[in-house]
Amino acid sequence: MSTMGSGCSLNRCRKNGNPVSIYTSNETIHASNRIMSCRHSFDAELPNESIVPLYPVEDNYVVDDGGKTRSPKSLVQLCIDCICRNMADFDQDIPSGLPRELVDEILRSLVNHSALNASTLRALRRCELTELPLHRSRGVSDDWLSLLSNDASSCPDCNGTNKGLDVTGDIDRSSSSSSSISSFHSAYSSPRKYQSQEENVPLQSEWSLSVQLSSSRNSSDECFAPATAQTAVLDLRGSQKLTDKGLLHLKHLSALEIVRLDNCHSITGRGLVALSNSHSIHTLTMSDCRCVTDEAIINVGHLTSITTLVLDGCRCLTDVSLRAIGHLVNLTKLDLSQCDLISDDAISCLYHVTHLQDLSLGWCRRITDKGIGTLVEQPGRSENMRALSLARCQISDIGVAHIARLKVLESLNLNGCTDISSLVLGETLYSLCNLESLDVSFCPGVLKSSWQGKINCLKSLDLCYSMVKDVHLSRFTSLPHLEEINFDSCPVGDWSLAHLADNNVVPNLTKLNLADCDITDLGITHLPKFK
Repeated sequence: MSTMGSGCSLNRCRKNGNPVSIYTSNETIHASNRIMSCRHSFDAELPNESIVPLYPVEDNYVVDDGGKTRSPKSLVQLCIDCICRNMADFDQDIPSGLPRELVDEILRSLVNHSALNASTLRALRRCELTELPLHRSRGVSDDWLSLLSNDASSCPDCNGTNKGLDVTGDIDRSSSSSSSISSFHSAYSSPRKYQSQEENVPLQSEWSLSVQLSSSRNSSDECFAPATAQTAVLDLRGSQKLTDKGLLHLKHLSALEIVRLDNCHSITGRGLVALSNSHSIHTLTMSDCRCVTDEAIINVGHLTSITTLVLDGCRCLTDVSLRAIGHLVNLTKLDLSQCDLISDDAISCLYHVTHLQDLSLGWCRRITDKGIGTLVEQPGRSENMRALSLARCQISDIGVAHIARLKVLESLNLNGCTDISSLVLGETLYSLCNLESLDVSFCPGVLKSSWQGKINCLKSLDLCYSMVKDVHLSRFTSLPHLEEINFDSCPVGDWSLAHLADNNVVPNLTKLNLADCDITDLGITHLPKFK
């Protein structure tokens, strides 16, 4: 076995059967203050003066083989490090026309060194960005995205204040006594320009340009394509200061394929209008966007290219959202966990979403047996549905019996469904010949009847807090494919370990969780028998 759960853990300290804090009152206050300080530090934008230390001049080697060997960085990488080190001090934007691969390397370096802020992002606004990965950046706000709009009227400096802009969107900056000079040269790419309607501006077939990034202003009046015109991945996860206004700054997003807005707590829905012309999107995630309303889903309901839609934790969504989702006929994965306001009536809106393979309705307390019955009767469910989560839903044996119709189901989560019986669930499991993962944690007495011969294909079984006892496990004689078992907080004793190990009941077991079980030193001696 590769891992084993421990029954002795600090976060499981108990007194008279009740959990107790491992900190004293003063320690708890100090710990809380540390957490608040850390959270505040990550909400604040990285200061420009903190970027240089992230790129030490002496860091000229690449470490290989786990630190055993090192080799010199390439000249290209050294140049990229130098550019990133001084990018916040550039008085002008990096010119358009740089090879896309080079721009990707510069952006990747900024992200990997946690050196991306408003100033460094502004310097890249004339370049083609195939990705916009801001999920690891500190202090992302609406002003950041306004920098990428070539018709913006204002943008922030490093201190967050606004300064005047000319028609090209450059920031007015005072002269500096020192200047930085960098040259960019390429003979393989042409600048991205929009031809003005008033005058015909010919595109250059070849570009060879040396730009001095000094304190002088860029006086060019050319209108360049937005940096996001070719962006395929937009990752704004954790941008808690970002609002709908910020998203609306993004334009020309027709190339988008993946959009991640998880934990953007200030987004409500109007901002998703920016995605209305992104007909290539196949993945949209908005986990824990607490303020997202039905308007957001309606604004993307016409994007039939979406195959993965993750909305878990969006507690303001109602049945209206399901009506919009019903138009996404190519959906294969839909996560509606913790969308408390969704009811049985909304399930009927998924009738035309026939390709659905993965559906999560966990913690949707208004979903009952009626909704499950409606779901399994819809076209394509028995042939396509492979994963279903109904954790904490108000279902009984009637709903469990409906699940038996999903013949190709591979993963089933019934966590906390306390009204289901062991006998009916066992009969349903016998019908699910392809089931590989089963979660029946927090279902007391779920193993009262024998499941032997009914879960032969199962690879993962979660039984934590389900009151599983030695007598229940004694009925198992062969679980040939089982690889993971979770007995956390079950009164399982030494006899069960001896039975499973000595009788080769689980020959392929690789992971066993025995946290808070009734195991003694005698039971521990059986663990080496699991290969």
